[in-house]
Amino acid sequence: MSKKLSFIAPMPGLGDNLTYTLDEIEGAEGLYRFDGEGGVGFYAIAAADHLPTYKPAFDEFDLEALGAAPEDVEVFVIANSGAGELTVNLLAPVAVYQDRALQVILDGQDFPMRATLSYA
Repeated sequence: MSKKLSFIAPMPGLGDNLTYTLDEIEGAEGLYRFDGEGGVGFYAIAAADHLPTYKPAFDEFDLEALGAAPEDVEVFVIANSGAGELTVNLLAPVAVYQDRALQVILDGQDFPMRATLSYA
């Protein structure tokens, strides 16, 4: 799967990039790469595939900006690896609806910025 996305606002720390290509990593179900211009990008995990109990509540402003209803939003969490562990940012997921995307800071929700994933 390859999909072109337009971010509503630039992602913090990634410059002014608003256009990314979303590609699923072959052989790694639920792992994706968001590739922007100039080699800027990040890896993310589809929450529905690996974090079925993670249900962030997006506010009306963010949903309106995406043009989406809450049940129509695909949720991705940014993944980082290092020191022998994989962590994901549950506090600032990427919300995707059709060809639009937005990184959302979940104010007032008790999610960690670095949650360690473990597989049994």
